[in-house]
Amino acid sequence: MIGLNILRDECRLKIDDYGADRELQGYIRRYNDNLSDYVARIQASAFIYAVKAA
Repeated sequence: MIGLNILRDECRLKIDDYGADRELQGYIRRYNDNLSDYVARIQASAFIYAVKAA
């Protein structure tokens, strides 16, 4: 597993760490679980989620 510091420092990625916000972490976990269940149900081999920039 690649650590958060490597992604930030060496790969220079901007990463929001939701680990400190327990409520938000729960929302993200439930969203991910529901999305994973949906993708498994439709037997998709891949899933792409995109957000239109404002």
